[in-house]
Amino acid sequence: MLLKKIKSLLPAIRQEMLDDKISAYVAAQKLIDIYFDEKKKTNLALSLMNYLAHLYLSFGHDDVLVGNFIADRVKGKQLYDYPLGIQKGIIMHRKIDAFTDRHDVVKRSKSRIRDRCRKFPGL
Repeated sequence: MLLKKIKSLLPAIRQEMLDDKISAYVAAQKLIDIYFDEKKKTNLALSLMNYLAHLYLSFGHDDVLVGNFIADRVKGKQLYDYPLGIQKGIIMHRKIDAFTDRHDVVKRSKSRIRDRCRKFPGL
């Protein structure tokens, strides 16, 4: 049901962005408001850019976008519970995360943040 709701809203949200009626931030906030409960929204500021990057890298493919968006909450073989297009988005999300987590610039940046703000996890 949640996937249907997100997928049904994507074309309108994308069109609003194309028409410059809303920013990428507002578009992401609309999707996040649907997907996250109030407790999880407290960490939203730390993860918003991550979601925006994954949404952007979906290149307008709705199923890939949905997969990219939900991937952090899909564990292991749960991947195969979703249609092929959404699976592609989940796999893409995992590959993007693996690449960035191994990148030297990201490692140095996380180290700088960790040195100043120990309580924050990796971004």
